[in-house]
Amino acid sequence: MMALLTKLQFNRKEHSMHNEFKRNLLLGLIALFILLISFVGASTIIINKINFASTGLVNQKLPGLIAASKLTHHFQAQTVQLYELYATNNHAAYKQNYAKNKAAILIDAANLQSITEHNASAVSIEKLSLEQDIIADKFVTIMANDSVDWDAARTTLQAFSNGTHAIEDNLEKLVTNVTTKTQSQAEINKSQSAQLRNIGIAFAGFLLVGLIGLLFLLRSPKNG
Repeated sequence: MMALLTKLQFNRKEHSMHNEFKRNLLLGLIALFILLISFVGASTIIINKINFASTGLVNQKLPGLIAASKLTHHFQAQTVQLYELYATNNHAAYKQNYAKNKAAILIDAANLQSITEHNASAVSIEKLSLEQDIIADKFVTIMANDSVDWDAARTTLQAFSNGTHAIEDNLEKLVTNVTTKTQSQAEINKSQSAQLRNIGIAFAGFLLVGLIGLLFLLRSPKNG
């Protein structure tokens, strides 16, 4: 009878240990699963931030820099064309070159204005460009007279040159602003990439500890 009771107690103890083992194993697996989900969630958030910044760079900042660079070149070319007209008084060549250059300015200005981030700068530059057209028309009229008023021509040419410098200053501010933001975003991306790496290292460490813990649980019944 005692032997039977002892055997029953042993079976109960063994059954209890077995249930405890299964419960601990399940808790360990749940902990690892939660850890995995946390890692995936944190990684996804950081990756989305980096992708968002990269998209902004591709869709906003780089096109803005390209348009600003082209506009700077076109406005400088306008000034050169007026100086050539001053030197040669060749109106046919001037009209052809100025019209071609003006068409390029309109295209690049429209591209710049279509970018939300640079809309305000584009509007300001467009206003200055219209003022430049008025000065250029005045200069052409002076140069077309039978008796050219060279003092008035030089004064108007200087006014146009000053206008070009004002436009260049606006474009330079735009480029500086975009460059500063791009560098700042690059630092943020670098920091976020480091966070992602650290999270990966931490996850690997926790996973290793968890696996060791599971192995210990698997060995426990034998040891008991």
